[in-house]
Amino acid sequence: MIQDFWLEESISSDHWLSLWSRQSAGRFKQRVKSLLVSLGVEAALGRLVPTDPRELRIDHVSFVSHFNKTKTTAAGVRVKHPVVIHNGIETAKFRKREPDKHDGTLRLLYVGQLHAQKGVHTTVEAVRRLIVDGHQDIRLTIAGGAPLSETYEQYIHGLVATENLERYVQFLGHIPREHIVKAYHDHDVLLFTSIVERGFQLVLLEAMASGLAVVGTLSGGAADILVPGENCLTFSPGDASALAERIRALMADPQLRQRIARRGEELVRREFDLERIVDQVEAHLFSVLDGRLAV
Repeated sequence: MIQDFWLEESISSDHWLSLWSRQSAGRFKQRVKSLLVSLGVEAALGRLVPTDPRELRIDHVSFVSHFNKTKTTAAGVRVKHPVVIHNGIETAKFRKREPDKHDGTLRLLYVGQLHAQKGVHTTVEAVRRLIVDGHQDIRLTIAGGAPLSETYEQYIHGLVATENLERYVQFLGHIPREHIVKAYHDHDVLLFTSIVERGFQLVLLEAMASGLAVVGTLSGGAADILVPGENCLTFSPGDASALAERIRALMADPQLRQRIARRGEELVRREFDLERIVDQVEAHLFSVLDGRLAV
């Protein structure tokens, strides 16, 4: 299953080929190469891997989203039988079992890395706009840490402090997987603010399965999950004004929030439960095997 974009990246760069062909100081890699040489496998690999990546042809590939599939084939990678099989989650783990205790405050949640491409600053700016407009009954929780550098994380903390939003914005830092379900259940709305296009977003499935309404962008594989006006409200990446308007709509119409949350939960349990996805993977593998045995 292709989760990211390494196939099309191989078309635009010879880096993938050099990963194997160049000399490396890595002891593990050298031992693996020595083993393959002794088994006569390296020569076979040399025949299978074309010098020009555009000569690469793949018969059977499953992509994690239609965005992945389109992006890869548009780059010139020849896939004879491409299929899309999404990722899935164990939906039962996210089901909210106790009634919602709501005090009238709309509880917003961002879950993910603190990286500029994730658009976390968009959430802060949207909340600032709402506060300025007199909406005091909102709270934003930011759950996640910086993947490589603390620079952006420091920027977000500084932005909250500069705009005097400490009362309205809470930072949880990195949440262990065993605690993520509680974080979902403690909130009403997931803000998916990604600017960069990624293959697929499990956070959307988890939040929907937990009964949260989603306000998000349609970047990358999110379009395979989000249906504007049906199971979410959407806005253009980086548009804090539009995000604030979507949040305001949910504040003004609790029934709208409940409706899109319910439909999102129904979709995930129907289409993205892990057992269903496993069945799809199994069926795909058997179909490939049956086709080859029939030749």
